[in-house]
Amino acid sequence: MFTRRRGLSLALFILLAPPGAAPKEARAERPPALDWERLLGWLPEDTETVIVAQGPFEIPKQDPSQFTFREVAQLLPAGSMFTLRGGILLKELLGQRVLCAIEGSRRFTSPRGLGLMPYQGCHIVQFEPTSYDTVRKAFQTCEAKAEEKFELAGEQVAVFTEKLEDDMWSFFVSQPRPGVLICATDQAFIAETLKRIGKRSESRALPKELPEWKHVDVKAPVWAVRHYSKVSAENDPSSPLRPKAAANVPDSAAVGFVFWYNPERDNVARARYLSGAKDAIKLVETRWNQPSEGLVPKINGSGQGSVEISMPVSEEETAGSFLFVLMGYLGHAVYL
Repeated sequence: MFTRRRGLSLALFILLAPPGAAPKEARAERPPALDWERLLGWLPEDTETVIVAQGPFEIPKQDPSQFTFREVAQLLPAGSMFTLRGGILLKELLGQRVLCAIEGSRRFTSPRGLGLMPYQGCHIVQFEPTSYDTVRKAFQTCEAKAEEKFELAGEQVAVFTEKLEDDMWSFFVSQPRPGVLICATDQAFIAETLKRIGKRSESRALPKELPEWKHVDVKAPVWAVRHYSKVSAENDPSSPLRPKAAANVPDSAAVGFVFWYNPERDNVARARYLSGAKDAIKLVETRWNQPSEGLVPKINGSGQGSVEISMPVSEEETAGSFLFVLMGYLGHAVYL
């Protein structure tokens, strides 16, 4: 349950979770793990962060004050898709079942004032076949209310512009396949994604050779991978590769970060920070040990140049604080 003690993470949930709704947990057997791999292949090669939620689970119906950590985490890959323009997609999709949701993002920057860090990326939600007709009608509703419509890579795209705090955000919505919805924050990102959907590419975002894949549990219902980009670090306050990382701790030897959560095994959220720094544990402790916010995770060196962060997330205060710091490490810090 996430009724904030200090409102520390309220801005995050307002921006990333649909108002007035929470997903109903589903216990059905999970679909083949290849779903996320197929969607990953659609993302641009220079994607820096990927967040995955594996279903099936239903599109939310309940009030967000009743969210558990699992329910909030399942919504993270959908980003702003269900909050767009007062929830026009959410209203059409209540009760529909999601097979897999994935976010790909890159080039995180500082907001003009408060609020979520702007980024280039897209959020892809794949629904069960029984929802195909409903998804088609939902996109038609979206098109009817869009400020602008055009075609990219042979697909129709509906465009919306919204002001969030002091920043103007653009959202690009498309339905490239039956039962699949995409909501992007950048036109170039969705254009490349749509092109990659239409052809089989030999390369992909976050290639298998990256060390992060050896540390994350991709069988967990929710997991994430970030491989720090040296190219965009200068303008990214969430990157430890930036000398003055406002949303992280500077670390020139940083490699990447992973997160996974498997409540079917236990109610513990786990993450690993990959770095060649000799004082990597101290760097992690600096950001993750926040006793005043109820955040005191277990932090240990796990070998192979990584530090593991683990913490039970059954308590309201600790779960919210863990998620707040976690999203900063993934590039989605919220300025309060």
